Amino acid sequence: MILFTTTLLLLAGLSQQQSTEDLNAYVDKILKEELPAEKIDPLTTRGFSFHIRDHPHVVSVKFQPSTITGLGTIQRSGDCSSYNRLFPYRVYVGCNVTYGEIKVSVKSQLKYDRNSTTVTAETTFAEVHGRLYVSAGAWKGPRARAFPKLGNFTTTFTGLDENSQTQKLRWGYYEVIRDILAVSIERTLSWAISESAGKVLWPCC
Repeated sequence: MILFTTTLLLLAGLSQQQSTEDLNAYVDKILKEELPAEKIDPLTTRGFSFHIRDHPHVVSVKFQPSTITGLGTIQRSGDCSSYNRLFPYRVYVGCNVTYGEIKVSVKSQLKYDRNSTTVTAETTFAEVHGRLYVSAGAWKGPRARAFPKLGNFTTTFTGLDENSQTQKLRWGYYEVIRDILAVSIERTLSWAISESAGKVLWPCC
């Protein structure tokens, strides 16, 4: 009888939404106190290569490992919200987030037909927003998903002039750089936040 009563009280407490203050404090503790220990700022990504045929031209690019700085600047923006209707299977909290200045540095070997050159690009994202979801539940550890919304950026190239002939190549680099950052946030940063969340108690219990 005592166990039954205790269980009912626990379920009753968890069926209520946590206060906004508790949710905000939970996310802040993850991002400000635990995330720095994951050492993802700066982050080095793997190198890769690809080939593109633009008849009659052939383009080949081999990227060395890239460096991203600024992922650790992620912070909550505004209030968080949650829902617990799947308790105890899973409870969720979602927040808008912003980042400070993020820089992506890439170095590559570009081959265009028979021409080959080393291209470096330093890209600065001054405005990055996004959404962060953290969930906790039965048997499995916390999970986090970070989704970025990339704003304006500036890029300084070395080894790739700015003219009508190279515009498509520069735009290709823009696309790759944005993808490198987006994937790093969605995968690596999400993983790091998940690890950090595992060290913080959910607000209710």
